Parts: sequence; structure tokens; C-alpha cells
Amino acid sequence: MNNKVAKVLEGAILVALGVIIAICGIGSAIDIYFGIVFSIAGAALLVLGFMGLNKKDASGLSDLLLGSVLLTIGVCLFTPWLSFAGLVEFLVIALLGLGIGLILTGIYCLSKKLLFNGIGQLVVGALMVTFVIIYKTVPDFAQAFWIIIGVLVAVYGALVIISALISKK
Repeated sequence: MNNKVAKVLEGAILVALGVIIAICGIGSAIDIYFGIVFSIAGAALLVLGFMGLNKKDASGLSDLLLGSVLLTIGVCLFTPWLSFAGLVEFLVIALLGLGIGLILTGIYCLSKKLLFNGIGQLVVGALMVTFVIIYKTVPDFAQAFWIIIGVLVAVYGALVIISALISKK
């Protein structure tokens, strides 16, 4: 598959996932259907990440990170022994890890003179970390948190699409 097409597909998956999270909220997203969606999206991003690393593409790192998080979430949605409260806490911690990973990947992209990718990943990562901290410290922030996280995932997906479309490769 063409790298540009793969990136546009990745971005489209992220935009759709972000919109679903923002509209449905996390409560109705925890069922078998979303377990399948998260698992497929995570597996696809892992494959794209490995393809990117083989081509020495800096975005392969963030693809692997996001793919791992999404696949883990998808698998956890199939397990009956994990409580809803435990899963929500896992998602919050995973989003904190994702935000930190995006910040680190953004710094790496900036060091490689990939300004658009670097700045986009830094901004989205910093916002995710900030909102996770607010979520953990402000009890009434839970509903708005999932809407904001969904929007951030969708924005990141749009950045991936734009980056793929403007790349010279």
C-alpha cells in the first residue's frame, strides 16, 4: 500500500474514533462493538507503524504507540473481569502515556526538521497530558474530558491526513 494512502487511512480511522468518543462519551463506548473497532484500529496502526519504521519514517513511532494503546483497549473491552471503573482509569492512564509519547515523538520530529509533524504532536500531546491532570484533580470534569479527548484524537487524525497529503513522498 502506498505510504500516502496508508497515512490518509490512518488519519481517517483516528478522526472517526475521535468523533465516536466525543459524541458517544466513554460510557456507551464500552461494549463489544467498540472492542472490535479499537482492536482493528490498533492492529492497523501497528502494521502502519512497523511499515513506517522499516522506511525510517519518524511517524512510525507514534503509530506504534497509538496502535498499542488502541489494541490494548480493544482487547480489554472483551474481558469480563475488568470493571468499568478500572477500565476508565486504565484509559485515563493510557491517554497520559499517549500524551507523553506524542510529546517525545514531537521533539524527535522537530530534531529531524519535520516542523508540521513535530509541532502538531507536541500540541496534541501537551493538551492530552493537561486534560488528564485536570480530570484527575477536578471531579466534575469527567463528561467534558471525554468530549475533549475525542476532539483531540480527531484533530490528531486530521493532522495525519494533512501531513500525508502535503508530504513530497
